[in-house]
Amino acid sequence: MLFSTRLRPLGLLATALSLAACEGSTTTSAPPTAAEAPLPQPKPPTAAGAPRILFVGNSHTSYYASIPEQFRELCEHNKVPMDGALLVEMGISMHDIYVADREEAEALFAKTEADGNFFDYVVLQERTPVVVDSAAAYAANVKLWVDKVREHSPGAAVYLYQLASFDAYPADSAGFNADHASMREHTLAALGQVSNAGLYRVGDAVKAAYEGRNSYQYKVAGKDNLRYGEDTQHMLNDGVFMASVLLYETVFGKQPQLPAEMMFSTGPGADDNGQQALQPIAKAVSNPEALAKIAWQFHR
Repeated sequence: MLFSTRLRPLGLLATALSLAACEGSTTTSAPPTAAEAPLPQPKPPTAAGAPRILFVGNSHTSYYASIPEQFRELCEHNKVPMDGALLVEMGISMHDIYVADREEAEALFAKTEADGNFFDYVVLQERTPVVVDSAAAYAANVKLWVDKVREHSPGAAVYLYQLASFDAYPADSAGFNADHASMREHTLAALGQVSNAGLYRVGDAVKAAYEGRNSYQYKVAGKDNLRYGEDTQHMLNDGVFMASVLLYETVFGKQPQLPAEMMFSTGPGADDNGQQALQPIAKAVSNPEALAKIAWQFHR
């Protein structure tokens, strides 16, 4: 079942997703460098049936293109069973998502499963100003959601979505790097407040892509293919493709086999208002091979 995408300033986007999918390759990850401390790796519970994943976030989770939708497609193509739910609001914090959608959220929290965990995975994406300006509020919002989820999913594996720096690259590369470091630090601090939690390293992957890792070039014909926007840099097809592959690898610890086609945005300013449509990966993404390699380098 595809996600029904209803992007609006307020209003629940809580959609059950049905993902039927199989296992990809089992490449092992490279060991961390001496300068990079090992990150905590959550352990998901053993599910009696198809596991479930909950996404909580805003437009950095689903806007021009959808990370949950492309993750669903990867699971389906690889025959990895997965069910889930999505709570996405435009432009607000995780705390305000809970306030705006308390009734729907509490209905999700109240669900139970015979194996003892209704949700097996949770992906939490905070609003950029909260991550930048208030590490304490960020940590409190993470704890709010984790405490609620674990009332009936005590073993759920939690992943904090590491946002990319909001500064334009390369116009303000110094600001980009400084804010990247600060945002990563705040995310790791919030991560340390909850158990069985890990980092979904989108920000690290975006930074590496901008810096040309694996010969990836983010500009094609003078256009940034990773992100678009001024005050808010939303990920475009290249960024969302990389992030969805990264999520699959982060959750399952292996690389997915890629389908020939996936749902991609037709782009900002398109006649159909940038709606998602089934498109060949090779045409919708400028260098899928390089982006997939970058994703693998940051999956753990």
